[in-house]
Amino acid sequence: MNSLERSEVYEQVVGKVSRRFEAYGYAKIRTPAFEAYDLYSKIDSSIPRREMIKVIDPTGDVLVLRPDVTIPITKELSHVYGRLTSERRYYYIQEVFRQAGPDLSPIEQTQAGVEFFGCSSPEADAETIALAVRTLKDLRFAEIKIEIGYPDLIDSLIQQMEMDSRQKLQLRQLILSKNLAELQGLLREAKIDGQLAAAVETITQVYGRPELVAAQMAGLGLDFSMDGIVEYIQEVCRLLEIYGCKEEIILDFSLLNNMDYYSGLIFQGYVEGLGRPVVMGGRYDKLGETFDADLPAIGFAIEIEPIVESIGDRMTTVPASQSVGIYYSGTELEEAILLAEQLRERNYPVVMSPLQNQDLNVPKAYTVLLQKEVKTVLAKEESHQFLTTTDVGMFFEKEG
Repeated sequence: MNSLERSEVYEQVVGKVSRRFEAYGYAKIRTPAFEAYDLYSKIDSSIPRREMIKVIDPTGDVLVLRPDVTIPITKELSHVYGRLTSERRYYYIQEVFRQAGPDLSPIEQTQAGVEFFGCSSPEADAETIALAVRTLKDLRFAEIKIEIGYPDLIDSLIQQMEMDSRQKLQLRQLILSKNLAELQGLLREAKIDGQLAAAVETITQVYGRPELVAAQMAGLGLDFSMDGIVEYIQEVCRLLEIYGCKEEIILDFSLLNNMDYYSGLIFQGYVEGLGRPVVMGGRYDKLGETFDADLPAIGFAIEIEPIVESIGDRMTTVPASQSVGIYYSGTELEEAILLAEQLRERNYPVVMSPLQNQDLNVPKAYTVLLQKEVKTVLAKEESHQFLTTTDVGMFFEKEG
């Protein structure tokens, strides 16, 4: 592609991504291009300080060209809300700037990302990962793989080992590279307990479909808190199956943090033709604490330029649509997910939430209340009642 063709494809990709993010109820925001150096220097973000592009403003303060978007959004939200009482969904499509590394990657790169604040649950995690999958499908990728991990699991095992800091760093590198031979040698050298060493060796090797990984993890003899992690991931995978994302999901408990502010579940996405992740995401529930706020959150970012280079001319236009809010009782979660996905495929922007949160969210053009006994659609100052979710879907089919 020449630069003009690349620019056209870029805009089509950005348009596709924006529409998909908005279909899940996210509002677009922007952050300043220049931020205070201290904002990034005091946070462990895995962005090496030498990669930040620094400038001096007229007052003598050190600024950096934005190397990351999640941190300034969290800072701003922390200053506005010390504690959230309802969900906040934001997305951005803007440039980040970092000094070129050994691979001579460009200094300026576009990231498209979502930040989902105020909810910490398997439902929130599954919806966010499903959004990443749907976005990549919109871009016509046929082979999509999302690897899900939970670094706290392996970190908990490492913390139980009597190793010095050099050995623990080496161990993490060997786990990440899945170098089992050298890993076993290091564990023997450090005289690590047999059951503990066996657990690390197994976790380093297990990789694949959720049901297969769960079976391999079952025999590890994990303590209660770690076993809870496995159950949490299994619930996320069960919900992703409802979203229709079963074929795209891979579990990899040896996956380690790419950004130090992540805590809990993390994930990364691959597509055909690109040998490195184009999606990076995870929970960052503790990042708000840096700014004295309680802001549970999950998000991800997609690298746009590699996608533009690989996608060619496979883009089409998505028509506009109207917003829908689906509120469900505890027994109707599966029905809510299936209805939401059905409507999103018809280009309705849809937000789902438990029924008790109905009053906390922004009003929508259509409000759907899913309860066991009755399904209600509120639209245009009229109320429509149905016995089944299928009937609700037929209502929207007539509306469309």
